[in-house]
Amino acid sequence: MPRIPTTAAKVPELFYDVLFTFVLSHITRAMVFPDFGEIVWLSFVKYIVVLAFFWLIWTHQVIYSSRYRERPVVDNLFLTLNLFLTIYLSSTFSLIGDDLTSTSKLFAAILLLSVGCQYLLAWHEHEPLAEILAINLLIGSAIALLSLAAGTSVAGNVIFAIATGATALGPLVLRKKLTQQSHFLNISNRLTIFTLFICARATLQVTDSLNHIDIQSILFFGSTVLLLLSYLLIVASGINQQTTKSSIYALLVHFPLVTAILLMSSVARLFIAGRILPWNFAAWTLVLLFIYTATLGIYLALYRRSTVTWRPKRAFYFIFSFALFTLYGMVTVAIGPLFLAGLCAYLIADDLFLWQFVLNDPANNDYEM
Repeated sequence: MPRIPTTAAKVPELFYDVLFTFVLSHITRAMVFPDFGEIVWLSFVKYIVVLAFFWLIWTHQVIYSSRYRERPVVDNLFLTLNLFLTIYLSSTFSLIGDDLTSTSKLFAAILLLSVGCQYLLAWHEHEPLAEILAINLLIGSAIALLSLAAGTSVAGNVIFAIATGATALGPLVLRKKLTQQSHFLNISNRLTIFTLFICARATLQVTDSLNHIDIQSILFFGSTVLLLLSYLLIVASGINQQTTKSSIYALLVHFPLVTAILLMSSVARLFIAGRILPWNFAAWTLVLLFIYTATLGIYLALYRRSTVTWRPKRAFYFIFSFALFTLYGMVTVAIGPLFLAGLCAYLIADDLFLWQFVLNDPANNDYEM
């Protein structure tokens, strides 16, 4: 039977999550960079594949710690080894070039192998699901090695992307069998804390532009805090943590959510530093803001409390308000402070809407909007 982690067991996991946020932030800053004032799209695609790889490593660690019996010495040794491999792997990515290096692919394969071996040990203790996940990870490791054989070419990058996708198959196929009531509660708590760490890292991005107090830096800080507030409103008051639905969906939904937070903070930092063109900044912000809002809506729709309902008028509010902000953004794109002020106003309006939507359910009121 799956175990419930003790307080002592949570300490290494918390440490792992803290350092993992630094890894994701480092990857974002290293791989998403401007070229003549515009974000390099090819590097962005590579960034998404790499970030998905790291996210799947973290996902398997979360599933493992929430399900299998505790072996303090062995588990902590694996956790330390995996953390070392993760940090070293993150340091192999550079600003130059659109191809993954041989070193990156080699250590990615070793990292998958290490996590797979951890699941193999759990299988020896009569955990049949661990066997399937271990085999899936070992297959992903083998495909990553195949990408290494293909060299630093487009074909090698494509094969590495396939290895990343193959690694996601195990949790997806087993999502129903992996789900138990306590399982979702543990994963939901872990996800919330991890997302808070990501938001903290995103907020710290403002330090690069806060050498001189100016309105853009202050608005950048405020918008990041407002993004965090909307997430907390959903999680604290709108999510049913005793659901029997698949907790794997929660892990997958948080990937675009965390990605949007990381990228918005990074793009805003580049814009305030004068390294990215205004129209490029506006386009990226609008796309990422849409992804962030839509992901929160999906998360709430999947795991909402029974007292929270989703009606067409509510969806219309978000679509209409986002359309208004898009129009405003295109008009004010050349004036950074006005655009950021509009972004904060939009987020304040949405947070107020979420507050009355989640905390004061309009289903009990005659007036819903």
